[in-house]
Amino acid sequence: MPKTEELEGKISKVIEALGTLRRENQQLKTECDSLKSHVSMLTGENHKAQRILADYEQLRKKQEQVTHRVERAISTLNAMRSS
Repeated sequence: MPKTEELEGKISKVIEALGTLRRENQQLKTECDSLKSHVSMLTGENHKAQRILADYEQLRKKQEQVTHRVERAISTLNAMRSS
């Protein structure tokens, strides 16, 4: 009979270990879901930042074009005054 008690003790330890592993696995799944959510949010923020940067570049180019037109207009006015 001591063999049976020894086996039952070992089986009990295995069952405890399985319970611990199941809890750890569930915790890791929860952490994984949280990280996926965080990555999704960061991806959205990245896309938003890229759109803002593209808008900024477009406005910067437009401002540059307007500055050149104003400079030409000023040059034309100065040339007309000199005439």
